Amino acid sequence: MRKVVIFIIFAIHSMVVYSQYESVNWIFFIDGKLPESTVFSGKFICFENTPKEKIIEFKYTIGDIKILTDDLNYIKENGDSIEKLTVELRYKEFAKKSRNTYIYSFDISSFFLLRFDYVVFRITNLDKKKGIFYLGYSTSEFDTVWYCKESRIFTRIDTKVHKKGTTNNTIIMKQKR
Repeated sequence: MRKVVIFIIFAIHSMVVYSQYESVNWIFFIDGKLPESTVFSGKFICFENTPKEKIIEFKYTIGDIKILTDDLNYIKENGDSIEKLTVELRYKEFAKKSRNTYIYSFDISSFFLLRFDYVVFRITNLDKKKGIFYLGYSTSEFDTVWYCKESRIFTRIDTKVHKKGTTNNTIIMKQKR
């Protein structure tokens, strides 16, 4: 009996916690690779007609971003008045001797969240030392032109960690237009 009560309490708690989030079908590829959700996080920065900005954090699972229901409703209600919606992504990459955090920042329209069935973002690092990247996307209705240096999606991934230790770096990336 005690196990049944604990199970019911756990089930109700899970339903309440997960019902606070809504999923939006977005997927990100970085240099043709699918990042793991443990090394990827992000936020939206909304600029309305007022000078004050609203920051909306989101969680990333492969294929979906999870946004609080209240925050998604805010974007739906104020979608026309939001002048600029900036997406800021933090991606951690583990190389042989280093651990780098890349911060990608780019502007999109609010209808990317509301109008399309899915959005696939293709981020291609053109020069990691200078912090320059290219952003392409595909939606259920249209997509951008593939850049000539853009990595093809679904390539083989090999990662090796160096035995002598790692260094940590944070690089702020700039979008090439």
